[in-house]
Amino acid sequence: MGACNFTIIIKESAETVINRAKQAILKAENAQFEGNASKGGFALPTPLGAVTGRYVIEGEKIHFHIEEKPFLVSCSLIENKLNGFLANNS
Repeated sequence: MGACNFTIIIKESAETVINRAKQAILKAENAQFEGNASKGGFALPTPLGAVTGRYVIEGEKIHFHIEEKPFLVSCSLIENKLNGFLANNS
């Protein structure tokens, strides 16, 4: 299904932000996350189908490439969800 590309600006260290995202993603049943503070990938199941993607970190930017997503799941919804995973909610 359709691919998406977007960039999210981070204000903390890449390691801190990626660890937070990894913990949030892996809370979902059958989710996968592989990567570090430079690059990686993930798979997140949804009721409509899996969202899979890759990321690359360059300085204060995380570039996401969503490789696969359900047709009815918008790129903006995925971006908002990933922003939530990356955010410091403490």
